[in-house]
Amino acid sequence: MKDLSIEATERKDAKVVRRHVYTKTTKGKVALRKFLLVETDGINRFPYVIVYTDISLGRKKPIDHTIKVAKQREQADALLEALLADNVKKGWEED
Repeated sequence: MKDLSIEATERKDAKVVRRHVYTKTTKGKVALRKFLLVETDGINRFPYVIVYTDISLGRKKPIDHTIKVAKQREQADALLEALLADNVKKGWEED
């Protein structure tokens, strides 16, 4: 099995290449939807990570996460655009 461990000094930081934050107030409570596209340091098979976080304190489960990965930037952008289209509807305001 290939050893994937590396020294901490050899790591490069991950970089957020796209970030979208939306808010919506309903019944006096603020909901938040955050979308991130992160480029990792390239040691992973999937160097792009898309993270969608949905926070709504009025729900039984107040925090929900979706994580997707991609090998290429174009694929990552398409995944992010699909998440945005599916989850940002009328009434959400971009911060």
